[in-house]
Formats: sequence, C-alpha cells, structure tokens
Amino acid sequence: MNLIGSAALVGTAVAIVSVCIVAADLAKMREELAALQSVELSAGDEGEGDHEEELSTYMAHLQRHTSKLGLAIQSRNRDLAEFYLDEVSEFVEDIIDNVPLHDGLEISELARTILLPSVTQTYRVMDNDAWPSIETSYKGIIDSCNQCHASTEHAFIRIVIPESNHGFHQDFDVAETD
Repeated sequence: MNLIGSAALVGTAVAIVSVCIVAADLAKMREELAALQSVELSAGDEGEGDHEEELSTYMAHLQRHTSKLGLAIQSRNRDLAEFYLDEVSEFVEDIIDNVPLHDGLEISELARTILLPSVTQTYRVMDNDAWPSIETSYKGIIDSCNQCHASTEHAFIRIVIPESNHGFHQDFDVAETD
C-alpha cells in the first residue's frame, strides 16, 4: 500500500471513530435529558395525593393574554381585543375552577370576586363603547390583578399597562415607600 492509500485509510478510520464518539455522546445526552424530564414531571408529586395545580402557570398565561389585550386596545384593534378578552376570561374561569386554594389562600374566591367582575365589565363596554371607555375598563382589570396580589401578600408583584410590545407588562422597579 502506498503512502496516499495509508493516509486515506487512517483518515477514514479517524472519521469513523469520531462519528462513534459523537453518537455515544448524543445517546448519553438523550438519556440524561429523559431523566431530567422525568424528574421535572414528578417534582412536587411526592407525598401528595392529588397534585395541586400550580398557580404560577395560570398567572403566566393570564399575564401574557392580559398584556396582549392591552396592546390590542392600544392599537384600536377591536377584533383582536375581543379575542384576547376571551382568552383572559377563559383563564380566569380556569383559575376559579382549578385553583381553589394555594398556600392556604382562597385563590378561586378572590378571582371570582375581584377579577371576574372587571373582566365582565370589559365585555360590556367592548360591545358598544368608545375606546376611552374600553381603556378605562382594561385599567380596571389591571387594578384587579394588583388588588388580588395585595390581598394575598404579593403586592410586590405589580402589573402595569403595557407601554410597548416588550413581552411583559410588569414593573420590576423597587416600590417607593411613603
């Protein structure tokens, strides 16, 4: 065998070994990922009979749809605003139905008595009223969120009307004290 043939053979062997190493690493990474996903799925289930729905999951969805509702209202897009108001309403109903208690707090009752009336009011004004009335009603939804946070000792979570399409309408600044 000549020098070029030997070099080609060595190069092929190195390539095959490299592919085998990468395949083995990939298989190991898949096993580790599956193990992590299994841990995530079972987290919080140990020692509990019925798994309590995580309130933060509902709140994240509610905040996203409420933000989009605000942006649709700012854009004067009634169809889109009505769509997101429906989404907000569905998540409020889900919270009422699926999260009766969280950390000993009556979340379902708070959502029913504080948040649901402001969503219902926004439906009323969305049908016939002018944009300033709709904006005022939307502000009522935001105020309801903050009222609920305050009543559950989470006043440090302050929801604000979105000023831009940045993704979150939450004020992360430290609250000023009196």
